[in-house]
Amino acid sequence: MYRSSLKEGLCYSNPIYIDKKINSISVDTLPTNLNINLGDVANYSGLVVKANYYDGTSAPIKDLYFTGFDSSKLGVNTIDVNYYGYKASFDINI
Repeated sequence: MYRSSLKEGLCYSNPIYIDKKINSISVDTLPTNLNINLGDVANYSGLVVKANYYDGTSAPIKDLYFTGFDSSKLGVNTIDVNYYGYKASFDINI
């Protein structure tokens, strides 16, 4: 984003950085495979998680931390996706 100023008949633009504040995160696209075999490792290929900002915009994010996966238990596993104190969830089947 640029800020324009008019000074003594000259117009100039200065780049400024605007820090966006995250309101929440959300799962935008689920992983390709939501059915995992007993004993398999987690595979989150295809997962897209977005940060939702207070200004109404959103953007994909990386550096995610996952909890809740246990392929030794049959049934539904709720996977928590964590990003710097924000959390979203989705379910997979074992």
